[in-house]
Amino acid sequence: MQDQRLRYFLVSAEEQSLTRAAQRLGLSQAALSQQIRKLEESLGGRLFERRGRGVELTAAGKRLAEELQGPFAQIDQALAEVAYAGGARRDTIRLTSVQSLYGYYVPAAIRAFADDYPEVDYVLDAAETSAAVVHATLTHAADLGLTIDTMVAHAELDVTRLFDERIVAVARSDSPELKQIERDGTIAPETPMIMYSKSSALRRMIDRALRDTPLTIKAEVNTLDTMLWLAQFGIGVCLLPEGVPLPAEGDARLVARPLAIPSLVRQVVLIRRADEPLRPLVAAFAETLRDGARHVGTPVA
Repeated sequence: MQDQRLRYFLVSAEEQSLTRAAQRLGLSQAALSQQIRKLEESLGGRLFERRGRGVELTAAGKRLAEELQGPFAQIDQALAEVAYAGGARRDTIRLTSVQSLYGYYVPAAIRAFADDYPEVDYVLDAAETSAAVVHATLTHAADLGLTIDTMVAHAELDVTRLFDERIVAVARSDSPELKQIERDGTIAPETPMIMYSKSSALRRMIDRALRDTPLTIKAEVNTLDTMLWLAQFGIGVCLLPEGVPLPAEGDARLVARPLAIPSLVRQVVLIRRADEPLRPLVAAFAETLRDGARHVGTPVA
């Protein structure tokens, strides 16, 4: 029973929320809280402190999590390898990615993978920042992470460069702002822009590339769908990766136009913890992500 409580503790530490941890474990929040309290009583100290809607590890909790992560990861790896060798093809793959990749690249990879491994389930987290992708990967909240390489610098991560992708201007086909973009590939200062929020990985990359270009920000949004809907209603021009599929019906047809700004290229990478082997099915999915990269942007040799 104590081993199970330690597992509950680790999941709660990864999620930093008893609500999310309970959902992941298939428990009620009350049942999970009770098990955490019993673990704390047996150890003689608090492991979590409540912070707003979530929880934060105490000093004792941080030390316990650090000591447990390696051994439990090894146990999970051994169990997965034995099950795989015995013919089992069921697992849950946890992926954290920057939001924009969920609009095209990730669903295509899951569709391809499901043809060979239909019993695999997925927990997909759309992170607003690259830092959140790195954190999820390092803390075992994600098996794999997808982000932009300029945002990754950590000795404990293994980084695989997948593809390079241009950032293009997206707007209604009848938008007057498209004329200058089509003429010389530049954006006039008065062009109304629809942008991701400033904390997003893509927005930060764009801001660096256009730091000497004054932009008129008409709207800041947090999701790709919202951005495309605003563009369809003629609110402004978006800057998006060239692989994003665009609606193509009716008067609100969206079109993409290249920009004459060489630095507006993002490099998408796959990250994982460098010190731990991947479970067999996670490794197979990582290979599918690498294969799918050949069909997006400019593949990396």
